[in-house]
Formats: sequence, structure tokens, C-alpha cells
Amino acid sequence: MASTDWNTLTDGLATASLVRGVTGSPTPPNGGGSFIYGMRSVVAVTGAAGLYTAQADYAPIVAGAGGPPVSVGGVSIRGAIMRGTSLAEGFAPMFFVALQGASVNDEGYIIGLEDTAPHRVVVRKGRVVDGVPMATSLNSLLRSQETKNLGEWWHIRLDQIVNLAGDVVLRAYENDLSTYPVSAPVWEEMEMDGANDGVGGFIDDALGANSGSLPYDSGGYVGFGMQVSQLTRRGYWDHIEIARQI
Repeated sequence: MASTDWNTLTDGLATASLVRGVTGSPTPPNGGGSFIYGMRSVVAVTGAAGLYTAQADYAPIVAGAGGPPVSVGGVSIRGAIMRGTSLAEGFAPMFFVALQGASVNDEGYIIGLEDTAPHRVVVRKGRVVDGVPMATSLNSLLRSQETKNLGEWWHIRLDQIVNLAGDVVLRAYENDLSTYPVSAPVWEEMEMDGANDGVGGFIDDALGANSGSLPYDSGGYVGFGMQVSQLTRRGYWDHIEIARQI
């Protein structure tokens, strides 16, 4: 995707607090190019920033004046992501799908790297500004059994599949970057702990029983961002791709 495909979420941290842009350091993931995208906190402030795409088929379609967004089906987002080398806590880079508005205060489905080290991949439902807290059964839907350390790339993917009955299935995958580059991934479903242990993902059912609230099955924004609460925290992304459910 090109830089012109991205817009900034509203209500987020300004660039004076959380700088962002392309950079040549650290080293891109296996198969990456010369540059990656990064964010770095330069003051000790709590908040978040993010970018979303408003391309056709990847943004809500408003039914009418003041009406709710209507769905064009689920989406998938995938990309390489890293918690940069720093102190262990105080930041969480993430991807999001089905974001219900264009603000960091809006809710959606999030897949990101939890705010601890070593960290796991966590799938949660909530606001971008709340980040990816250390996973517990109270704040996450799924959390990986595998962990990684600061400074390690993780090539991950989240599929949001909207069923005809109104259920939303969330499935998380990873690509082994030590073997397969970001440009030619071989996706394997992640072994996850959570409401649906093992492989198979999480079902956010139409009655809202499994997650405690109704599923996001009516469109939304897709993108990436980072929540911070401490100084000099760094998050990185590369080779971001999105796909629409058809």
C-alpha cells in the first residue's frame, strides 16, 4: 500500500509527542525492502496514534444521514510488527479491523503485541487508545502460547470473517520469518489460549455471549497504530496488506 492510502485517526497523540514516519533502522524483516514505518514516543504521555485506510471496500458505507455503517463483509490484515528495543513496558503496537469510527477512542478488533516482555500476540476487542494490556481472561479474546523478545519481528495476520447469521469469527495466523519472507508467507494458524483454546479462533456470536458485547459485523476501518505511556518507546511495521472477504 502507498503512503497516500493512509489517514490519521483523530483524537490521537500529536507528532510532538509520538513521532512517526519511514525509517531505515532497525533492519527490516526477512524479505522487506529498504525502509519500515515506525513510531517513537518523545515525551512521557499516555495515549495512542494510528493510521487507517479509507479506500473503497475497506471503509464503512454509510446507509444514510446519521445511519449506521453497512457491511461489505469481513476483512483480513497482515504485516510484520515489532516492539522495538527499550524498557519492557509502556507501549503496544497493533493492527485493527472493524474500527467503528476514525478515532483512537473508537472500538474494533485488535491484534497486537502485549505490553510486557517477553510478549505474546493478543487478540482483543476494544479501543485503540487502551492498547494491548498484558493478556488476561478479562481483557483478551485470544493470546498466543508463543512469546518473542523486544527487537524481534513477528509476521502476523488477523481474519475477521462475518457469517450470514451475524456471528464474527476471528482467526490469527503467523508466518515463520526465519524460513519464509514477508513477500511470500506461508501462514499457519497460531496456537492460542482463551475462550476457544488451541486452533480455531474466537467466535464473537450474534448474541454477544462469548465476548460480552455484540459483534462488529457492520463494516469499519482497517489500520495500525500504537499506544504508549512512557518515554522513548518504539514500534515498527512493514509489508502491511489487507484483503476483503468476498
